[in-house]
Amino acid sequence: MAYRNVPSPGSIDARYEELSGGQGERVLLYIARRHLGMSWKEWQDTPWWVRRAYIEGLEQEELLEFGPSDELGWEIDPRGADVSDFAASGFTVIQGG
Repeated sequence: MAYRNVPSPGSIDARYEELSGGQGERVLLYIARRHLGMSWKEWQDTPWWVRRAYIEGLEQEELLEFGPSDELGWEIDPRGADVSDFAASGFTVIQGG
């Protein structure tokens, strides 16, 4: 770690965060594995709307709970996505002016 616990470029922590999608996505991956028997690849290949339906089912069973400030990520519900979210994920974003 670099100054004030900020990961330095190329650090293991920074790469882990980038590859895993952050803590929220890691929790979803774990729950998908534990309760749905899905691998991370199966979870990633599942359309966002199906993932959302699974998450809602897990919430109904009280196996998962999201508060109002929790973010599921734009991949699960792209309606709230910003252009930068798509660009950060490797999509080509054409901005007019």
